[in-house]
Amino acid sequence: MDDDDMRDFLAQNPDYFQNNPELLGLIRIPHASGAAVSLVERQVSVLRDRNVDLRHRLRDLDSTARDNEQLFADTRTLVLHPDSTTHLQLTEAQRAAAGAGDDTVRISVGLHYGTVVTGDI
Repeated sequence: MDDDDMRDFLAQNPDYFQNNPELLGLIRIPHASGAAVSLVERQVSVLRDRNVDLRHRLRDLDSTARDNEQLFADTRTLVLHPDSTTHLQLTEAQRAAAGAGDDTVRISVGLHYGTVVTGDI
């Protein structure tokens, strides 16, 4: 599509930019004011740059949120060895009475489907 085709298209579709306002942010139309830059043009430029920066930050935030969601999902099932953690301060007799011997493992499970828990184990 060359300039003439574009001109004809826009002439035949005068509402094109009203129907596609996201394209207006991509268009640069300099003012015929010589070497001077109008305040409006400068504001648009600053806002356009800020918009790009915010989009990048939003994308990074979304990526971090996805990573955090995966970490949360990975830590829903927690496996502890009571004999060396929560029951460490007890005597051997107290640990045995509590059922926390060397071969005991405690599994703390959040709200899951059974297949998730067995998959974690």
